[in-house]
Amino acid sequence: MTAPDTITFPESAGNPEPPATAAFRRPSSLLRNTGWSAIATVALLASRFVTNIAVARLLGPKGTGIVAYDLWLVDIGTALAGLGLNFTATRFVADLYGQARPAEARAITTWLHRRYCAITGFSAIFLILIQPVFGHKIAPHSMAIGLYFLLQALSVFYLAYLAGRQQFHQIARLNALSGLLLVVATAIGGHFGGAFGVLLGYAAAAVPGASLSLALLYGTKPDVRPDREIRRRCVKYAVSTWIATLLSLLVWSRLEIAFLQRYWASESIAMFTVGLTLSSLATQGPLLLTGPLLPHFAQRVGEQDRKGIVSVYGSGTLLLAATLFPLCIGLASITPIVLPLLYGNAFRAAVPTAMVLIAFSALSFANVGSALLYARERSGFIALSGALGAALSIASGFIIIPRWGPWGAAWSRAIVQTSMIALSVWYISKRLACPVPFRAIGKVLGAALAAAGISYSIGRVIADVRGVLLAVPAAAISYLVCIKYGRVFQEADLAMALRVADRLPRRMGQGLSTGLTWLSGHYESIGGRL
Repeated sequence: MTAPDTITFPESAGNPEPPATAAFRRPSSLLRNTGWSAIATVALLASRFVTNIAVARLLGPKGTGIVAYDLWLVDIGTALAGLGLNFTATRFVADLYGQARPAEARAITTWLHRRYCAITGFSAIFLILIQPVFGHKIAPHSMAIGLYFLLQALSVFYLAYLAGRQQFHQIARLNALSGLLLVVATAIGGHFGGAFGVLLGYAAAAVPGASLSLALLYGTKPDVRPDREIRRRCVKYAVSTWIATLLSLLVWSRLEIAFLQRYWASESIAMFTVGLTLSSLATQGPLLLTGPLLPHFAQRVGEQDRKGIVSVYGSGTLLLAATLFPLCIGLASITPIVLPLLYGNAFRAAVPTAMVLIAFSALSFANVGSALLYARERSGFIALSGALGAALSIASGFIIIPRWGPWGAAWSRAIVQTSMIALSVWYISKRLACPVPFRAIGKVLGAALAAAGISYSIGRVIADVRGVLLAVPAAAISYLVCIKYGRVFQEADLAMALRVADRLPRRMGQGLSTGLTWLSGHYESIGGRL
């Protein structure tokens, strides 16, 4: 067995002294960023969920499937056209600020942004011209797709830049504004223009971020030119990340929609995507809290803080699992009641598929490890593992989906993603020497399954809203009791969660702090707070 890799810092080659970061004030802390991400989460998650419900109610299964396919096409196009430059901006802006080199950070932002805008501009035109390949004429509908693509791509880069600067309070404000526009514009557009109007609504919601992105392009005047070594590293990182992203898209980004469109019909896409929408309801809140992790890990790498990296990875992974497991598995257990209630009886056939997708979305707890891999510039491993996952996904698309439709798509997605996460966890544990709290995660999974069993049983007996109102608190109490007396968390985990609570809005933070106090058996050992 080979020895685990150690963290190396190419920036300090030839310089025995660490970067002079002590005198440089950090833009903000991980915990404060996490608090702002929580606020951004509420705004973005609520707006997207309300929008999806409104579109389903307005357009029905067929129209919902058309919109879902168009949005998937734009998401894929954004990732393809970006060439990894947005991820590169987050990574190197955070790294350079961590090394107290703000002038170079501004310079690399401008250098990357100019190239990103040029590429996405040409890509938008290409996406419009290629629409006949996807069954659309070059008409208002395809023009709406191209417009939304361009605005969304520009907004994506600006959000990536803000993440690199760790200005998550600005991300929260932008998400709140965009979310409000999304709900209003898609409701109006869907009512008067069907699928075409919904696309225009999505484009309108991306206008604030796109406008700020263009302002960043023309308003930034760097004091220096990025040196050749930084540009070389950026290009290498961008290419590796882009390849890794393309391969990851085949595993994580709804590739199944393309096969459902080819072998089945728009209705089947709707039956598949409503399950993904409900899974997002369970996962997006906790996952958006992980937004600060990539720049935080990158900054820790710049500061040569190995101990901090290991600590944040272990506690972050456990806390994310402890949040996602009960939410995802619990929501899956009451999906037979919730899905028809929200979407209507026209979507009742989607229940089995949705239960599988929602339950396995708990695997997203591995996002902490993904942020670590990118921050450590290990996109080569992501590309290699992604190639394996891509091969499995494509094979299932040709073998399983044509016969089994949305049901087969859900199970093949779950199996492929489980395999990929197992591989990444092994790599982080063995090659990066970051221990994974397997035992604690196992306890969390057991507690979540027990709670879900209770809620499912209640739902079988009382199959209406009353069952949901009874099942949710019963499952929550059961889960919390299992966590408390199973002594899942260590002092460091609870201390980290408590510091996150201190950065949340006052009432929300007080409620979380009270819950943590009750869960902990270490009442006097964590800074006098627990």
